[in-house]
Amino acid sequence: MTPPVRRAGRAAAALALLATTCALTPAHAAGNDAEQATACAPTSTTPQARILTQTVKRAGTLRLSGSGWCHPTDGGSRIGVKIDEGGIRRVNGVIELANGTPNPEIWAVVDADPRTGEFTADLPMPDGTASGNPHSSTPGLADGEHTLRLLSGSLREGDTPRTLQTGTFTVVADGGAVPTPPAWSHEEVRSNGATAWVERDIEPGGSLRIKGVGWTRGSGSAAGPSTIAIKLNLTEDGEQARRTGSAVLEGDPTIWALLDSSEVATDGSFETTLDLPDGLRAGQFLTVSLFSGKFASGDTQRTATTPPLVVGGVPWEGEDGSSDVECTPTSSTPVVRIENPSATFGGTLRVTGTGWCNPSGGGSRIGVKIDEGAISRLDSAVHANRTIWTILQAEHKDGTFTADITLPDGTARTSAPALTSGAHTLRLLSGSLATGDTVRTVQSEPFVVGRYRPNGIPEPVTLRPGNRHGLTVAQDGDQVRVRVPHAAKGDWVFLSAYAPDGSPRYPWGDRWLRTDARGRVAVRLPSDGTITGKHRLVAQSGELGRTGRLLGWAPVTFPGEPGSTPTTTPTVRPTPSAPAPTPAQQERLTTAPTPLPAKQLRPRNQRAVTGTLDGTTLVLEVPAAEPGHLGFVSAYVGTTVVPVGGAVFDKRRRLLIDLGDLADREFRLAVQGPAGRLLGWYQHEPVTAAEESPATAETPAAPEPTRTGAAAVEEPARVGVLDAALSGAGVLLLAVTWALLALRRRGAAS
Repeated sequence: MTPPVRRAGRAAAALALLATTCALTPAHAAGNDAEQATACAPTSTTPQARILTQTVKRAGTLRLSGSGWCHPTDGGSRIGVKIDEGGIRRVNGVIELANGTPNPEIWAVVDADPRTGEFTADLPMPDGTASGNPHSSTPGLADGEHTLRLLSGSLREGDTPRTLQTGTFTVVADGGAVPTPPAWSHEEVRSNGATAWVERDIEPGGSLRIKGVGWTRGSGSAAGPSTIAIKLNLTEDGEQARRTGSAVLEGDPTIWALLDSSEVATDGSFETTLDLPDGLRAGQFLTVSLFSGKFASGDTQRTATTPPLVVGGVPWEGEDGSSDVECTPTSSTPVVRIENPSATFGGTLRVTGTGWCNPSGGGSRIGVKIDEGAISRLDSAVHANRTIWTILQAEHKDGTFTADITLPDGTARTSAPALTSGAHTLRLLSGSLATGDTVRTVQSEPFVVGRYRPNGIPEPVTLRPGNRHGLTVAQDGDQVRVRVPHAAKGDWVFLSAYAPDGSPRYPWGDRWLRTDARGRVAVRLPSDGTITGKHRLVAQSGELGRTGRLLGWAPVTFPGEPGSTPTTTPTVRPTPSAPAPTPAQQERLTTAPTPLPAKQLRPRNQRAVTGTLDGTTLVLEVPAAEPGHLGFVSAYVGTTVVPVGGAVFDKRRRLLIDLGDLADREFRLAVQGPAGRLLGWYQHEPVTAAEESPATAETPAAPEPTRTGAAAVEEPARVGVLDAALSGAGVLLLAVTWALLALRRRGAAS
């Protein structure tokens, strides 16, 4: 191609981009600068965006609307739109920021109305190619679910920085079918291959229409229909409409309707009309949730919730929780104090705080969790998220609060699981419960319920010659007696072994010991070659308020010869199709939930977790997980349970585990949600040479992925024998765990 031709090609691409940008700019944006300088009065207090075209073909058009996008001094905002967090990048016609920097991650630009901050725009989608066409991208846009990220602040000088992720939309191939929505006004929701349309405009005392397609138990013509539960959410905090008397379904009064095979066709389609609860008023909050996978064996698990509907012709404006009062905090940072650190089961914990102001006005609205959300309520009376134990309102004038929090009574009648005796903490969070509030998270100091006992594995420490603190180790073969200077009888101590590279090992698991009258504890070193050679024995305190503090260290030699353990360790990462973590998720990744004891991993709670091994990469699929949510993986080594890391699930509920040297060994991995709920566990049983067929052994071929899962485990988890086999193979799983967490902390801080 000659240079003039190349210039002509670039000119054509530039004209195509200009046409695209013009198509995305609403008609009102064509005015002059004087018109743009008009005062902008937003119709919503926070930026909002809604995808109006839920299913689109490649190179098709996606309609998007929004409100609340005002420039502080100069009309409407200019909004950049990214696809899949910028994962889909422009090949040509790259858009520039206000400072002239090109940003290929911005797929389109939208200008909001200079008077209202609203917009409606048609976004041309990538054509699925990377060939350099005006709508090509790198990589090419694939079929399946995608999201948009909207950003302001960088495309116009002086604009407010904002960021908002939309819900998902689905891209289908050219020959794919686009579901036909109903003619009546509706909200479209989708989950795991199914689509539902819920009537948007309803009247108090009237009815509600819902139509759906794809609600089947699986793929194929013989899959059969799902059983669908429908619930009506009446408040942001999770209050739901309730049936009474004989109208209660499946023993759950919050199930407003239950659609089975009598209403759902074999192909998963349905159309139904429901009555509405009494007492609805115009402008009230009302959303609709649809669930499947909970009432029929083998059904596909789905959860889908609509945005707020329009009741009585009045859109829900939101009870933003803010105040017109200017809040002047009494401390520069948010603080929480527990005034009575010793409490009783079912008793009251007095909590005070300062520095909890909402920048939009008044005091913050604060969610409180127990043990990082590991203790849940039994219902949604406080909030739809049952791990929120209570909600506090800070004083509007100064951001302070004093609250008496009633604790669970230690039985399954008041919490799940039952609260145990020992040390616990509170986690206070703001930002999601009131409009405009700052995202904060603060952990309290420990409080004790009943008899005190530390639990879990303390944070690693840094060992130096100057912090041995006089700790001594008397070793006789595999028998070791450790003396902790200044320890009193009954003090709690945690022992671990640090390798020469400074990484911790946990030969005694998460076991806590108590010192005798002379400040000593005795342990036996493993003699099966799991840990060998010279290490440093480390003692950490378990006393209330000092948990994890270094008590000292001393050299120790484990029996056996080194060199029998793996040289690499597993790591956890999301699949390439997983969405990027939100800021809140990024922060949450630094604090993994407390792992469950190994004895709690039983066949009945494996929950159909499966793994596909390709080389040393294990693709872990967790049916009980929610796409886009976090999952935390723990490795089970001997009797030790140690967190390995966390990542975001993709739309198929998958995570990637890089196994390293453990790919050809037997071990277990458990997956938990951020609140500590077990999502399932996986037992890796690699294929050995003895299991290969003669044909496979004689004729080498490309390795096939090995898939194992629930069907491979029929007997109870082999804690004893398996733990002994794993203790040598897997103990180095722990070597980089803390380094991974440290890297995530640095990444979140940057």
